[in-house]
Amino acid sequence: MHRHRLTHRIAHLSAAVIPLIYSGCSTNKFATNKRPAEIILPHDGNPQTFKDIERALAEYDWGPTHYAECFGCQTNRDVSIRYTGLTKDIKADDGPVKLRIVALIENTSSQGVEHRPSGVTFKPTTKYLMWVNRRNDKKAVWGFIELGTDYTPTPQAIGLLIDCHHRPKPNATDDADFKNCSDYAFFRGTEAAYGASNTAAYILKTGWIGCDPDCCTGTKYTTLPQ
Repeated sequence: MHRHRLTHRIAHLSAAVIPLIYSGCSTNKFATNKRPAEIILPHDGNPQTFKDIERALAEYDWGPTHYAECFGCQTNRDVSIRYTGLTKDIKADDGPVKLRIVALIENTSSQGVEHRPSGVTFKPTTKYLMWVNRRNDKKAVWGFIELGTDYTPTPQAIGLLIDCHHRPKPNATDDADFKNCSDYAFFRGTEAAYGASNTAAYILKTGWIGCDPDCCTGTKYTTLPQ
């Protein structure tokens, strides 16, 4: 009689424990996606290695798609950007030791779109990686890597990544977008502005990410103006 009760009690406890173990495994598996997207970039760029890059990035957390405010673009969804992996732990004065991919950008249109703050033109139907790293003095620098004919595994920095200094309302999320520091309404949709049909397409907003303790935007300066 006692043995039957003991067996029944063990079975009852086991049934209660199993869901907890399963839940813990699921949570841990999800949490592993929330880590820095520090992938190995292939030496050569071709359609297959570009697919390999995207497959590697798919192992990390992806953010919502934002669309750039694009003047002269064919539609208001020509250029998209979404973060990958962690961004909110990045510090402007102490950049990541390893080159980190913080966003995937895509120009889905049939025309080139100039990103005027950086001087980079996003080629038609081409994807780009936005990356952040550190230079010798530890300050964070940033740039783009084209997943196209001008691909390079050793990209040159465009400029410094700077803290937007929005206190006391710090940004608490990973994110990437085309914004200036003055655009502080997070997750707010932007209305596209259209130029004349013969006007070249361009973006005026800087590259922007959520970072510690606030948000950061990319400059074209290697040293900040005094």
